Amino acid sequence: MGRRRWLQSAREEVTTATRRVMTCDDTLMSDQLSAHAKWAGLSDGLYLAKGRCPSTIARHLDDCLGQPEQVLDAGCGTGAVLASWPRDIERCGFDHDPGLVQYAAQRTEPKLRFEIGTFNQPPAGSFQSVLALFAALQYVLDDEARQRAVLALQSRVAHGGALAIELGPDPDTMHPPAATWTRWRAADGQWWLRRAMASTEDQTLVIDFEFHRGGPASPVVHRDTHRIQPVTRRWWIALFPEPSWAVRFDHIPGGGPLLIATRT
Repeated sequence: MGRRRWLQSAREEVTTATRRVMTCDDTLMSDQLSAHAKWAGLSDGLYLAKGRCPSTIARHLDDCLGQPEQVLDAGCGTGAVLASWPRDIERCGFDHDPGLVQYAAQRTEPKLRFEIGTFNQPPAGSFQSVLALFAALQYVLDDEARQRAVLALQSRVAHGGALAIELGPDPDTMHPPAATWTRWRAADGQWWLRRAMASTEDQTLVIDFEFHRGGPASPVVHRDTHRIQPVTRRWWIALFPEPSWAVRFDHIPGGGPLLIATRT
């Protein structure tokens, strides 16, 4: 009976979340990402449960980007993808959240480093491949600011190299916001994540994360809220004009579409 009660409670919460329009507070993105850093230790298990295996993603990127010798990861988060790279190459990840960079820096491997940085001021250097995964650039809500960020990342791509951007929600194709549950097991027991999305009047997506340890009816241990801007493919492609760039599309295993722009 206990299992039936919490299953029914989970169904009711999901139904409520799908009907509710969430509102954003005035929390700065830097504060939201610091909240993200608080549950960074749970991220590896969570992403595996969602089908986003870092080693699978890293192998796929290494292959479709032509086995680059230098990789820069913009908005690297916990650094799991770079740390899982299948070859011993120069890898640099940066994020503007000091908490995430501190967590990523625990991954001590040869030729792997992590820095605090922003999209507009990425680490200096020239890289054969520059990555922006997990729809990181769509957390920049303003179109002009996002365009400046892309231009700054383009400046780090070596001749013949590529900028690979995982695309997030697209207003032309995205489904209505909904709530989902993900379950996985960590060293300290079973965890559940409820992710609920809603659109604001300006079409920004608000994503509310709640982490429950034990079961979906248990108290919330961590809470995080993100804002992300849906962007059309047309907008992205316009930033890579021919003949300076050649654009093609791929797909991140367990993730979203991958725009690959090669500097010609």
